[in-house]
Order: sequence, then structure tokens, then C-alpha cells
Amino acid sequence: DVLNRGLVDLYHRLRLVDPDARLVLTVHDSVVVECQNLVEVGRLIKTCLERPIQVNSRMCLIPCDLKVGSTWGDLVPYHVTSGNGGH
Repeated sequence: DVLNRGLVDLYHRLRLVDPDARLVLTVHDSVVVECQNLVEVGRLIKTCLERPIQVNSRMCLIPCDLKVGSTWGDLVPYHVTSGNGGH
């Protein structure tokens, strides 16, 4: 399963990017992460979870959408950039 492999990779690399970060919860295909270093952790999540897979001899990339907020009701889209920001 693509998500499970990505989660294992994320788990092993997360504290290297943000020592206080932690995986809190997974619900279906959603992952909850608490962190302080949003930019670097966001990049890591995209790297770990957006993995190419082969489907009928075609390579496909399953997208990973990020949202940030202090509660489920406060979530807003977060876009990872190659620079210093998101939102």
C-alpha cells in the first residue's frame, strides 16, 4: 500500500527535520502531524507521501494535499513551495 510505505518513511525521517514533530493520527487516507517547523515538515510530507506508482505500465503520482490549522474546523490549504513559505 502506497500510503503505508510513505508513512513508515515519514515516521523515520520526521524527527530529523523537526525534533518535536510527531505523527498523531491517521484516518482513512488522512494523516495528522504536529510540528513547529511547518515549511520543512510540509516538504517532507510531500516527499514521503507523493510516490510514483505503476498502473497498467503507466507511472502515476497520487497527489498529497496539505492543510494546516489548530483544529479540524480551522484547517486551510497549505501549499509547499521550493522557497520559504506556503499558504
